[in-house]
Amino acid sequence: MTFSRRDFVAGYVQGVADGIIRNVSVGYVRHRVEMATKTSFKKGDLVTWKDGLRDRLHPEPGWPAIVLDIFIDPIIDPVQDTQSPTFRREFDLLCGVVVGGVMYTYFFESRRMRKFEGSAEGL
Repeated sequence: MTFSRRDFVAGYVQGVADGIIRNVSVGYVRHRVEMATKTSFKKGDLVTWKDGLRDRLHPEPGWPAIVLDIFIDPIIDPVQDTQSPTFRREFDLLCGVVVGGVMYTYFFESRRMRKFEGSAEGL
């Protein structure tokens, strides 16, 4: 049996596509598991992003934010555009992030955060 160049290229492209789909699927499942893993926080805890779930500029990876408030009834993002990635997000944490010596407050989804491990000294 002989293979034409077209068969070879088609087989190669299919193999690459299968690898991409497999990697994307594994990444998707991993992120879904991370999002489903719930961590309980309390005021004063230092938190940071879970791996791969960062969706904002601050805090930067490896940098902490401090939990200022926890909402039992989450705040629903008021964005009305259904095409927006933040449409209907449920923010249940208010955190402080120090940027350039000034503390800013941001709303976060607790399911995207984990407890900060390490020391905040010198940050």
